[in-house]
Amino acid sequence: MIPAEGEPMPATAIAERARQLFTEDEPGQDFDWVGWLTPRHMRLFAVDLAAALACPDDASIQILLEGWQATAELDHSPTLQSIIAANRTGHFQPLEAPWLTPRPTA
Repeated sequence: MIPAEGEPMPATAIAERARQLFTEDEPGQDFDWVGWLTPRHMRLFAVDLAAALACPDDASIQILLEGWQATAELDHSPTLQSIIAANRTGHFQPLEAPWLTPRPTA
């Protein structure tokens, strides 16, 4: 996440660090996940981020960054990529995810 766990980063700091993605050679610790994006997603992220920074709404920028971070985590996971690829070809593989198990009702 962009903010440190338990401590939200001020919105202006998030926007400033996001702007630095266009000027710095390395994304920095807060945005190390950017390197996990596929080339296609990297281009789309740059377009989305440029548009968001042109009309800065701090909450929207944070939501955009969190969404792209989740995309980067998917791009970076070989396990999830193989499941996604199998599902595209019609070879469904159930995902073992305890958080998806229905909770018993009272």
